[in-house]
Amino acid sequence: MSLLNSKTITIESGRDAGKTFVITEMPIVKADDWAMRALFTIANGGVDIQLVNILINITLIKVIVSGWNY
Repeated sequence: MSLLNSKTITIESGRDAGKTFVITEMPIVKADDWAMRALFTIANGGVDIQLVNILINITLIKVIVSGWNY
């Protein structure tokens, strides 16, 4: 039995109408590895990491304020 939660989402409108996606939680170690690889890729691509950090913080604040539920 898996301890990770999954959710099936079907897109109802737009260009992806009718497509179904299964979203599954990622184990924390795998998520951390993925995030580090993503940040290294962004940094090696010449993107200003400081700007990315600001955008992430703004997004987190919006999520916390809105009480985001998935």
